[in-house]
Amino acid sequence: MKATMRTPQTRMTLALALALGTGTLAALAVGPVAKDRPAMERGVATSAMSRVALDVDRELEVDLKRPMRLQQPNAIRPGDLDHPVLAVARDGRIRFDVNEVLALEVGDRVDLAVRRGTAPHRFQVKRARRTTGDGRWWQLESMDEELVAATLAHRDGMVAGWMQVPGENGGMEWTLVPIGRGLVAPEAKAADLPGCGGAIVPDVGPQDPMGPISPFNGDGVAGDDNDVEECAGCAATVADIAFFYTSLCLEKEVERIEEQGGDPKDAPSAIAAVCELESANCSITMANSEVPFGTRPVYVGLVEWDEKSDSLLGPFTNPSDGIIDEVHEIRDAVGADACSLVSHTDGEDPAVGYCGLAYVVDGDDADFAFNSLVRGCMGYSLFAHEFGHNIGLLHAVGDSATGDGPPCDPWEPTWVGCCKPGESDETDTGRRYQHGWRFVGSTTFCFRTVMAYSPGNRALHYSNPEVPYDGEPTGSPEDSSDGRAADNAGWATLTMPGTAAYRCAVPEQTGTDGRLIAGGLQAYDFFG
Repeated sequence: MKATMRTPQTRMTLALALALGTGTLAALAVGPVAKDRPAMERGVATSAMSRVALDVDRELEVDLKRPMRLQQPNAIRPGDLDHPVLAVARDGRIRFDVNEVLALEVGDRVDLAVRRGTAPHRFQVKRARRTTGDGRWWQLESMDEELVAATLAHRDGMVAGWMQVPGENGGMEWTLVPIGRGLVAPEAKAADLPGCGGAIVPDVGPQDPMGPISPFNGDGVAGDDNDVEECAGCAATVADIAFFYTSLCLEKEVERIEEQGGDPKDAPSAIAAVCELESANCSITMANSEVPFGTRPVYVGLVEWDEKSDSLLGPFTNPSDGIIDEVHEIRDAVGADACSLVSHTDGEDPAVGYCGLAYVVDGDDADFAFNSLVRGCMGYSLFAHEFGHNIGLLHAVGDSATGDGPPCDPWEPTWVGCCKPGESDETDTGRRYQHGWRFVGSTTFCFRTVMAYSPGNRALHYSNPEVPYDGEPTGSPEDSSDGRAADNAGWATLTMPGTAAYRCAVPEQTGTDGRLIAGGLQAYDFFG
């Protein structure tokens, strides 16, 4: 049985210590690691991420220039050997065989260590999905600690990744930044990353009095207009995304890869792998929240733009202002339901003042299904947040992009410092409930769903009062007695059918018999 972080238990852990230089020796040992979560006292910063380095018991040679796999010491059980081990080398990088990652299937084991001198976390593949082209992703769940999670993603021959270890003060998150084929560098998420720049509600005229497009009322099916070709409609359960990165973003990516000793020609593929990862974490967020939909990249490509504009989202969305207008033609050609701009900055005024920006629409306006993402903030769940706005999801009540929101009203225990969301607004049809959520889990860690701001560990969940995380609901029902309503998942279930039907899916490939195979009309099975 998998142990939670609150369960006292001692386990045997396999530690892989890397060589300190070419030809030196590394140690591989088996030893006890206490898994008890330390007793928490007010003012004492503890975290589930603390791991114990093990004693040296056995020596073996390690070649730092080769992918790493467990060798055959006598003390190790044979069943523990045949799986990839992604661990940090002396130079701060992780080397691995891409083919071993591509071969991963549901139930397979993979070990991942993002810090030197620590035992790898043992993961099992929970979900494995193919998207488009050679795009793949794998959702990993910890075999030892219930809340530790990771994702691997592959596109254009490159792998990107994400890992989270919850704890006090927001815990820790890392992204695996692609450098080359089979080469990544773990990078801890900066505590001072700017947040979402807000959500823009476009002026699109009168709203449908029936609310957002729903799969239950027959609205929003592509083809309702006699002049529009009928396509997947409400049967489409995947929103196809076109990612466009600017020439300035590419220039900076080339510089980064060169500085890290990689091949600058791999820069476009590195960006593509990160886009695949962001989309994967959005799909995983939906699956974790019991929203039976997902997203996938159908296009990742370059647009020539120096980003010299006060705002990037407006010119990106405008089809006729003479600034990268070609994105709209490309969008139609690839059948993208929504579009993301990947930029180096957020515009000239101010420079990098926020990580992302998006329009808020409810599955009923394809013209505003646009968002912008700052490349330096990607590798976590930025796209899941900004695309969440594109399907009508809002921040937790009281959250402020500028930090000037209402004072913190903490949940119990108050010393945790986990702020309650505010009361939801009343509307003509009931209390507004499409908000993010923040709560204290059974571990007494503070958590926030994808649409909520800090404080708290960000869980890959959209708020849903029916889905627990760390023993507590991830949302609050519309009829909550305290007026706090948060059910992003319920709202997304209403708006995703219309969003996924903005464009008909474009056939992706030709089968062996010469017939075209549609790339987006198949069932999207998250739960099988």
